[in-house]
Amino acid sequence: MSYDKASGVLHPGDFKAQAKEAFRALLAIFGKKLPASTLVAVSALAHPDWLIEVEAIAVI
Repeated sequence: MSYDKASGVLHPGDFKAQAKEAFRALLAIFGKKLPASTLVAVSALAHPDWLIEVEAIAVI
């Protein structure tokens, strides 16, 4: 999820723009050696204003 400086969601409902912002931020932090990541689109939730973000860490 990408947020503006006032903690508002950037590009609500636009998965492509959200993904672009997320990867732009990852590139700014990690450079070209990005960590493993998965980005999955959910086409709809029970209410259009609801958002969900899941974060997980795998330990090997």
